[in-house]
Amino acid sequence: MTEPDVSVRVFVHADSPVPDRRRRVTSRLSALAETGAIGAYQLELWPKVVSLDAAEDRGTHDVIETYERLTDWAEREGVSIMPPFAVRSDEWQITGEHDRRLHTPHMCLAVYEAEEVTTVYPHRCADGVKTVRDGLAALEPDTAGPQADGPAGGGDDDPDSEYSTQRLETDPEDRPVEPIDG
Repeated sequence: MTEPDVSVRVFVHADSPVPDRRRRVTSRLSALAETGAIGAYQLELWPKVVSLDAAEDRGTHDVIETYERLTDWAEREGVSIMPPFAVRSDEWQITGEHDRRLHTPHMCLAVYEAEEVTTVYPHRCADGVKTVRDGLAALEPDTAGPQADGPAGGGDDDPDSEYSTQRLETDPEDRPVEPIDG
């Protein structure tokens, strides 16, 4: 059974320190497309940090627009994608000017149906942390349904977990995180 309206976009840093994981994710998505579980998938490179104050740049605009769509989904679903996404204000020491910057995760998986975001991984919900691995498992035909939305798989030592529970609870830079509207 082919789901032509279901597509997946995977966003990764170009210089990701885990190219093997990128290959594993791409391989799983390719298999899902071949079996008809998804209609298509796309791997997209994105920057680690984007200035929100210089949004007129086309590449920056696309990243910010995608982030806003993912944030809208999270708000509708009552979950959080902050972190692994973070918006911080940085002050330039020489000029004293402030720059709001969006920090993106190493890897993010977004599922779309008919061009609408239906889920995003990683995210945090009442059941805990849902990783990219959880997202891939939820796309598997034999895991669809309530079981796919159960407790997060893997764990703190899970090499495919984008962010462990500990990572989501603390920010190593310990700088204030603010909403994109602020």
